[in-house]
Amino acid sequence: MNMIRATISFPYDVHEDLRQEAFQTRSSLSQVVINKLKPRQRVSSVQKRISGDIKFFADLAKKGKIGVEVTGAVREFRSQRLEKVAEAAGL
Repeated sequence: MNMIRATISFPYDVHEDLRQEAFQTRSSLSQVVINKLKPRQRVSSVQKRISGDIKFFADLAKKGKIGVEVTGAVREFRSQRLEKVAEAAGL
């Protein structure tokens, strides 16, 4: 990722909140600001992974490699994915 150095001004309380979040998450202030400005980027990558998983199951079903327990397998897999998505989103 190409980066550009910039100088921006924050009110003291906003800066303090961002600094504390950076300290708590053990990341840089820059990374905290980037994450606040681009939350959709993470969502789109999650959506791509879920779409890939759905395609994977569809391909398996077409090849006849999934038996009678398709519904249970899909539900379990979806639950695991949703837990990972929630964890990644900090929920």
